[in-house]
Amino acid sequence: MHRIAFIFLLTAILASCSSKQAPELSKEEKAHLLGPNSSVSMRWHKVPGPDFRVYHGIPKSPAEGEIGFYIGGHPSFAPLAGSTRHAGKIGTHKVTWHRKTKSDGSIYQTTLFALDEDYKIHAWVLGKDPSELEALTLELGTLRLFSQTR
Repeated sequence: MHRIAFIFLLTAILASCSSKQAPELSKEEKAHLLGPNSSVSMRWHKVPGPDFRVYHGIPKSPAEGEIGFYIGGHPSFAPLAGSTRHAGKIGTHKVTWHRKTKSDGSIYQTTLFALDEDYKIHAWVLGKDPSELEALTLELGTLRLFSQTR
C-alpha cells in the first residue's frame, strides 16, 4: 500500500515539473547542483518532499528529452516490464541502466544506486534517439552530485 502511495506521489511530482508548475531553480540553487562549470543547456526544477528531493531537467530547444533524479532514503524503483539491462555510468558512479524503447521510438532508461549510506538515487533519462539519450546521460553525469567522489 505504501509503495502505491509513493508511486502516485512521485508521478504527481513529475507531472507538476513537466507542466512547469514547479519554478525553475534559482541561480544559486543551479550553481550548487551543477557546479561552477555548469551547462546552461537545461532548465532545472526541484520538487522537495518531506525527506527527499526530485530534480527534473529539460533541455532548451531545439533538443528534446528529459533527465531527472530522486535523492532520498526510500526510493520506489521498479524497472519497466520488458526493459533490458545496460552497464553504464553517471559521473563517477557505475550503474546498471534498465532501458526500454517506447512505441514512438524514444528511449527511456532508469537506474537505482546508493550515493552513500544514507541516500539513494533513482535517476532516469528519456531521449528521442540513441545519440540524444547518450548526450543527456552524459549531461546528468556532469552534475556536481555525481561527478565528485565522496
